[in-house]
Amino acid sequence: MQERSPATVVIAQRMKQGREGDVRRWQEDINRAVTEFAGYLGNDVTPSAQADEWTVVYRFDSKPHLESWLTSEQRDALIGRGAGLFDGPASQNVLVREDESDEVT
Repeated sequence: MQERSPATVVIAQRMKQGREGDVRRWQEDINRAVTEFAGYLGNDVTPSAQADEWTVVYRFDSKPHLESWLTSEQRDALIGRGAGLFDGPASQNVLVREDESDEVT
């Protein structure tokens, strides 16, 4: 049986000035929603007071499970609700660990 490689997405976005409280409440809604998705392992939220940048790291047990979250209607609706809280689009980087068990020896 082949193990799945963990998958992570790092999302960074600049908050509009004075909206940190609103962003925190919005992020709490997202944090609750993501826990319902298969393969969810956890997330870390890092607000940066210096640059007003909000960075979130989501971890899943596999790329398919991560993609299910990223393309879900629930996430799309939450992103739409938070659109007015940020200055511009988010940057998003998906990271997938190479599965060492796939190597041929």
